[in-house]
Amino acid sequence: MESGAGKRLLLIDGSALVYRCYYAFIRKPLRNKKGEPTSISYGILQTLLPLLAARRPDKVAIVFDTAAKTFRHRAYPQYKAHRPPVPADLTAQLPRAREVIGLLGIPIVEQDGVEADDLIGSLAKEAERAGATTLILTGDKDFFQLVSDRTWVLAPQGRTGELQPMDPAAVRERYGVPPEEMVDLLALMGDASDNVPGVAGIGEKTAAHLIQRFHTVDELYRSLESVERPAIREKLRVNEPNARLSHTLVTIRADLPLDRHWDELEREPLRARELSSLMTDLEFHTLRRRFAVELDEAPAAGPASGGAPPPDPEGTPPTDLFPETLSPAP
Repeated sequence: MESGAGKRLLLIDGSALVYRCYYAFIRKPLRNKKGEPTSISYGILQTLLPLLAARRPDKVAIVFDTAAKTFRHRAYPQYKAHRPPVPADLTAQLPRAREVIGLLGIPIVEQDGVEADDLIGSLAKEAERAGATTLILTGDKDFFQLVSDRTWVLAPQGRTGELQPMDPAAVRERYGVPPEEMVDLLALMGDASDNVPGVAGIGEKTAAHLIQRFHTVDELYRSLESVERPAIREKLRVNEPNARLSHTLVTIRADLPLDRHWDELEREPLRARELSSLMTDLEFHTLRRRFAVELDEAPAAGPASGGAPPPDPEGTPPTDLFPETLSPAP
């Protein structure tokens, strides 16, 4: 395995990216004149082209879940069980989205029986041990437990999706605890989106106060009688099995045997001609003009007659999902 000194790894949470792109245009989904839905492909290009240009990672991958069950489902059959079915028009866009990712030269990583979170965690920590720095693009707060001096999270903020680099100080400022205590905080809070139970009646503020004082779930339960508020103490006592189960569910594995290692995640050259053709076919005219340099094309000019450029079916998106100007990060 090669030395990671001076190398930069970018890991992209594929499911988070796909869902964010889909729902960014949910009120006005994009389609080309053939009727093909194109919101996800547009969002991926709008996201990754500027990000790759700004960060210029030495290694990169987009990581997806597979349909196979993981250890979390075995530990807790209700894990993610309440989620609604994936919208049919989202599923229909995935083959084209994967094609776009391939044209960008980004390796797709997935491993049966292993959740994408654990693949990302294991790759990030493998790179960290080799001396590399890692950026993880995700909106999932679970990943803050991985943050260190060499591993940061790029977290989209709010509707605009502005990327905030989260280092250890930023995690502590946001949640009141350092990254190494985020698992314990999340175990008490639970996570409705993944059906992780947590401790009923304990929200983020109370969980943060408890972890600031006791630091770990284990120490909290060893010292339960010193929790001053009787109501909080009783909630913790009654829900101890859920708290300990939740700790297991929210812990990202960072020690998995990997089919592909961090130093094998080479980005292939961008297939500019094919990508430009695809953008034309999907009628991303504005996007194609915006990234003419990346596509190694002369910027498109208007028609010689002086008329307007071709109509732009994608219209004006509600916001930039991830703007080009990013704060410093590893």
